[in-house]
Amino acid sequence: QESGMCVLLGLMIFMSILILMIYLTCLRIKTVGLDSIFLWEDSLVLKDVKKLFLLDAWVPADDVLSLCKAVLEAYRDLGTRGNRQKTRMMWLIDELGVEGFRSEVEKRMPNGKLERGSLEDLVKKQWERRDYLGVHPQKQEGLSFIGLHVPVGRLQADDMDELARLADTYGSGELRLTVEQNIIIPNVETSKTEALLQEPFLKNRFSPEPSILMKGLVACTGNQFCGQA
Repeated sequence: QESGMCVLLGLMIFMSILILMIYLTCLRIKTVGLDSIFLWEDSLVLKDVKKLFLLDAWVPADDVLSLCKAVLEAYRDLGTRGNRQKTRMMWLIDELGVEGFRSEVEKRMPNGKLERGSLEDLVKKQWERRDYLGVHPQKQEGLSFIGLHVPVGRLQADDMDELARLADTYGSGELRLTVEQNIIIPNVETSKTEALLQEPFLKNRFSPEPSILMKGLVACTGNQFCGQA
């Protein structure tokens, strides 16, 4: 019974977070004057090594909550429960296929329809890989951003405090993350970049110019935070 309550509580928390994220996305969309969103379904590494499934759906902002409900209901009704290693939605999508999962979501929409998305691929298949490390000029005159290497993508609390101090001192108090698990300090006055580069914090682990080996090295969170490790 306790196990069942834990599963129910976890599902409720998951639903609440998902609904909130989509709702906030809709607010942002409304702000910039759009009334619809494209829908992608996220995934991790599966047998076909895909990282992102395009669900090919164009959803009016007013239907986003209905869509969220349909996705959750499809997962509730069809998801695996026996094997805890395969209870995530990505495994259901892998089992049904993208079109199969899309069909199940479509069935659960109030009008039984899920409009198709763009006829063109919105993501360029050929793209230039950039690491953003070092000092780079911004579009805004007189400003630069500095990319700092985070060794194997691991940040401790003290590191984050120091990064926040640097962002407040030299930039606009903003930090950005890259797909390579590194940190960008944007909006730094170009006249202050040399002073920032002389900070002891950048001389040790968080270098803007790491060695070639460290530059491309990333790692999972490991058994400290991941039950799959």
